[in-house]
Amino acid sequence: MMRIFFVLAFVVCFPLVVNGSESHTLVFMCETKNNKNIEVYKDRGMVTYSFGRSGYPPELKLTRSMADVEIAIGSVSGNELSNSITFSNGAYTYGVMTKINRVAATQEPKHGVLVKKKSKYLTYIACIPETVQGSLLDLE
Repeated sequence: MMRIFFVLAFVVCFPLVVNGSESHTLVFMCETKNNKNIEVYKDRGMVTYSFGRSGYPPELKLTRSMADVEIAIGSVSGNELSNSITFSNGAYTYGVMTKINRVAATQEPKHGVLVKKKSKYLTYIACIPETVQGSLLDLE
């Protein structure tokens, strides 16, 4: 009888413990054509960038305080309006961004991450538009 009680207590309480340990709030997420996820989430003054295949440990995960990331909301450059958050990791920077051509007849946002090393462009990894969830505007 006591064993059944402990098993039932574990089954009922375990989901509460698991869900309680993941108190972060999703800010932005998308999938790339290579089946990798780009994620940004925040939790109590900290913000995390994560990149990797869903269901596996991330290939890269950077957690920084809000003061240690560069947030640019509503930046205007030529015809583009963009929102971004940039994480530094040594000589590398990872800028998660949303851009839109503000003067185009059809507004089609572009989402992705721009990777640089010492200000030198390395690559841009685009999101599949249909997979985008959340908004970088939620960082403020």
